[in-house]
Amino acid sequence: MDDVLLDDAGARHGIGLLMTAAILANESVASINLGIEMPMDQLVRATENFNPSVVGLTFSAAYPYA
Repeated sequence: MDDVLLDDAGARHGIGLLMTAAILANESVASINLGIEMPMDQLVRATENFNPSVVGLTFSAAYPYA
């Protein structure tokens, strides 16, 4: 597995993840999409299980984060 993709908690859509996964697939880069609203503790477990060389985290500046 080359990379793991996810969106942070609070995100309401995964279009950024889908676009990133499509670009990577076009470049023959293997990836696994963990989806939207991924809690950080699950990210830690996923990286331990998949041992990726890259973790891609998308977020939107349009959402107010506290």
